[in-house]
Amino acid sequence: MNHPAPLQINQATKEPFIRLRRHPNIVVTPPRLTDSDALVQLLNDPRVHEWLKGPPYPYTQQDADSWLKFTTDASGELLGKLECPVVDGCPFSSLREISDDGTDTFIGSVTLDRWGYPLITDVEKKPQLVKENFQRAAGDPDIMWTIGGVPRCILWRPNKPDGAQCRLPGTESPWPGDHDRRPGHPAA
Repeated sequence: MNHPAPLQINQATKEPFIRLRRHPNIVVTPPRLTDSDALVQLLNDPRVHEWLKGPPYPYTQQDADSWLKFTTDASGELLGKLECPVVDGCPFSSLREISDDGTDTFIGSVTLDRWGYPLITDVEKKPQLVKENFQRAAGDPDIMWTIGGVPRCILWRPNKPDGAQCRLPGTESPWPGDHDRRPGHPAA
Protein backbone atom coordinates (compact mmCIF):
# COMPACT_ATOMS: atom_id res chain seq x y z
CA MET A 1 0.00 0.00 0.00
CA ASN A 2 1.33 3.43 -0.94
CA HIS A 3 0.65 5.70 2.07
CA PRO A 4 0.29 9.47 1.77
CA ALA A 5 2.43 11.82 3.86
CA PRO A 6 2.75 12.32 6.83
CA LEU A 7 2.37 8.56 7.35
CA GLN A 8 5.46 6.50 8.06
CA ILE A 9 5.76 2.73 8.32
CA ASN A 10 7.19 0.91 11.34
CA GLN A 11 9.64 -1.49 9.70
CA ALA A 12 9.32 -4.07 12.50
CA THR A 13 5.50 -4.23 12.64
CA LYS A 14 4.71 -2.94 9.10
CA GLU A 15 2.17 -0.69 10.81
CA PRO A 16 1.54 2.88 9.59
CA PHE A 17 1.96 5.68 12.10
CA ILE A 18 2.06 9.46 12.40
CA ARG A 19 4.97 10.97 14.34
CA LEU A 20 4.28 14.11 16.38
CA ARG A 21 6.53 16.80 14.95
CA ARG A 22 7.35 18.50 18.25
CA HIS A 23 7.60 15.24 20.19
CA PRO A 24 9.40 12.80 17.86
CA ASN A 25 9.33 10.04 20.47
CA ILE A 26 5.50 10.03 20.40
CA VAL A 27 3.58 8.39 17.55
CA VAL A 28 -0.10 7.87 16.78
CA THR A 29 -0.95 4.40 15.49
CA PRO A 30 -4.01 2.32 14.81
CA PRO A 31 -5.28 0.62 17.98
CA ARG A 32 -4.03 -2.90 18.80
CA LEU A 33 -5.83 -5.68 20.65
CA THR A 34 -2.64 -6.06 22.71
CA ASP A 35 -3.27 -2.60 24.25
CA SER A 36 -5.94 -4.07 26.53
CA ASP A 37 -3.94 -4.35 29.78
CA ALA A 38 -2.43 -0.88 29.42
CA LEU A 39 -5.84 0.61 28.62
CA VAL A 40 -7.37 -0.89 31.78
CA GLN A 41 -4.51 0.47 33.88
CA LEU A 42 -4.74 3.98 32.36
CA LEU A 43 -8.52 4.29 32.62
CA ASN A 44 -8.50 3.22 36.27
CA ASP A 45 -5.83 5.77 37.18
CA PRO A 46 -7.47 8.61 39.19
CA ARG A 47 -5.34 11.16 37.32
CA VAL A 48 -7.14 10.03 34.15
CA HIS A 49 -10.64 8.74 34.94
CA GLU A 50 -11.66 11.79 36.96
CA TRP A 51 -11.41 13.89 33.80
CA LEU A 52 -13.35 11.53 31.54
CA LYS A 53 -17.05 11.55 30.86
CA GLY A 54 -17.59 8.45 28.74
CA PRO A 55 -15.81 5.25 29.79
CA PRO A 56 -17.20 3.30 32.75
CA TYR A 57 -15.38 3.35 36.06
CA PRO A 58 -14.01 1.06 37.21
CA TYR A 59 -12.84 0.09 33.74
CA THR A 60 -12.67 -3.70 33.36
CA GLN A 61 -10.73 -6.07 31.13
CA GLN A 62 -14.01 -6.87 29.38
CA ASP A 63 -14.59 -3.14 28.72
CA ALA A 64 -11.12 -2.84 27.19
CA ASP A 65 -11.42 -5.99 25.07
CA SER A 66 -14.81 -4.90 23.74
CA TRP A 67 -13.65 -1.35 22.98
CA LEU A 68 -10.44 -2.48 21.27
CA LYS A 69 -12.32 -5.04 19.14
CA PHE A 70 -14.66 -2.27 17.98
CA THR A 71 -11.89 0.27 17.33
CA THR A 72 -9.48 -2.15 15.63
CA ASP A 73 -12.24 -3.29 13.27
CA ALA A 74 -13.20 0.31 12.44
CA SER A 75 -9.55 1.31 12.07
CA GLY A 76 -8.84 -1.63 9.76
CA GLU A 77 -11.72 -0.61 7.51
CA LEU A 78 -10.38 2.96 7.29
CA LEU A 79 -6.80 1.77 6.70
CA GLY A 80 -8.06 -0.07 3.63
CA LYS A 81 -9.23 3.27 2.21
CA LEU A 82 -6.01 5.24 2.79
CA GLU A 83 -5.05 5.26 -0.88
CA CYS A 84 -8.17 7.32 -1.58
CA PRO A 85 -7.56 11.08 -1.68
CA VAL A 86 -10.25 11.59 0.98
CA VAL A 87 -11.32 9.23 3.76
CA ASP A 88 -14.27 9.30 6.12
CA GLY A 89 -12.48 9.21 9.47
CA CYS A 90 -9.15 8.66 11.17
CA PRO A 91 -7.78 5.13 11.75
CA PHE A 92 -5.08 6.45 14.10
CA SER A 93 -6.08 6.79 17.74
CA SER A 94 -3.43 5.12 19.91
CA LEU A 95 -0.65 7.25 21.38
CA ARG A 96 2.66 5.45 21.90
CA GLU A 97 6.04 6.46 23.27
CA ILE A 98 9.04 5.14 21.34
CA SER A 99 12.00 4.06 23.48
CA ASP A 100 15.64 4.36 22.43
CA ASP A 101 15.64 0.63 21.56
CA GLY A 102 12.68 1.13 19.17
CA THR A 103 10.03 -0.55 21.30
CA ASP A 104 6.83 1.35 21.93
CA THR A 105 4.55 1.72 24.94
CA PHE A 106 0.84 2.52 24.76
CA ILE A 107 0.35 5.80 26.65
CA GLY A 108 -3.15 6.88 25.67
CA SER A 109 -5.80 7.39 23.07
CA VAL A 110 -7.41 10.26 21.20
CA THR A 111 -10.16 10.20 18.59
CA LEU A 112 -11.03 12.35 15.61
CA ASP A 113 -14.65 11.69 14.75
CA ARG A 114 -17.76 13.26 13.31
CA TRP A 115 -19.60 15.47 15.80
CA GLY A 116 -22.69 13.82 17.32
CA TYR A 117 -24.10 17.04 18.86
CA PRO A 118 -24.26 15.73 22.45
CA LEU A 119 -24.96 19.22 23.81
CA ILE A 120 -28.10 19.72 21.70
CA THR A 121 -31.13 18.92 23.87
CA ASP A 122 -33.86 19.66 21.32
CA VAL A 123 -35.23 16.15 20.67
CA GLU A 124 -36.40 17.09 17.17
CA LYS A 125 -33.38 19.12 16.06
CA LYS A 126 -30.60 16.83 17.33
CA PRO A 127 -31.44 13.68 15.28
CA GLN A 128 -31.63 15.78 12.12
CA LEU A 129 -28.26 17.46 12.79
CA VAL A 130 -26.60 14.10 13.52
CA LYS A 131 -28.15 12.50 10.43
CA GLU A 132 -27.03 15.36 8.17
CA ASN A 133 -23.49 15.34 9.57
CA PHE A 134 -23.05 11.56 9.24
CA GLN A 135 -24.55 11.49 5.73
CA ARG A 136 -22.15 14.08 4.32
CA ALA A 137 -19.75 12.57 1.80
CA ALA A 138 -16.12 12.08 2.77
CA GLY A 139 -14.24 15.29 2.05
CA ASP A 140 -17.29 17.55 2.42
CA PRO A 141 -15.94 20.76 4.00
CA ASP A 142 -19.17 21.16 6.00
CA ILE A 143 -18.60 18.00 8.07
CA MET A 144 -18.41 18.87 11.75
CA TRP A 145 -15.53 17.04 13.46
CA THR A 146 -14.59 16.65 17.11
CA ILE A 147 -11.23 15.83 18.66
CA GLY A 148 -11.48 13.46 21.61
CA GLY A 149 -15.19 14.18 21.94
CA VAL A 150 -14.39 17.61 23.37
CA PRO A 151 -17.58 19.63 22.97
CA ARG A 152 -15.89 23.03 23.06
CA CYS A 153 -13.48 22.39 20.22
CA ILE A 154 -14.92 21.24 16.92
CA LEU A 155 -12.53 21.02 14.01
CA TRP A 156 -13.95 23.28 11.36
CA ARG A 157 -12.90 23.99 7.81
CA PRO A 158 -14.61 27.21 6.76
CA ASN A 159 -14.41 26.22 3.08
CA LYS A 160 -10.76 27.22 3.01
CA PRO A 161 -8.11 24.87 1.64
CA ASP A 162 -5.41 26.43 3.84
CA GLY A 163 -6.37 24.72 7.07
CA ALA A 164 -8.79 24.15 9.88
CA GLN A 165 -9.81 26.07 12.97
CA CYS A 166 -11.57 25.16 16.19
CA ARG A 167 -14.98 26.64 16.83
CA LEU A 168 -17.75 26.50 19.37
CA PRO A 169 -20.58 24.06 18.57
CA GLY A 170 -23.59 25.78 17.04
CA THR A 171 -21.71 29.01 16.29
CA GLU A 172 -19.54 30.51 13.62
CA SER A 173 -17.17 31.91 16.26
CA PRO A 174 -13.62 30.60 16.65
CA TRP A 175 -12.91 28.71 19.84
CA PRO A 176 -12.03 31.25 22.54
CA GLY A 177 -9.17 29.20 23.97
CA ASP A 178 -8.17 27.92 27.34
CA HIS A 179 -10.04 30.35 29.61
CA ASP A 180 -13.03 28.01 29.86
CA ARG A 181 -11.22 24.91 31.18
CA ARG A 182 -12.68 23.18 34.20
CA PRO A 183 -11.34 24.44 37.54
CA GLY A 184 -8.46 22.27 38.66
CA HIS A 185 -7.49 21.24 35.12
CA PRO A 186 -3.66 21.14 34.93
CA ALA A 187 -3.67 23.67 32.09
CA ALA A 188 -6.22 26.02 33.68
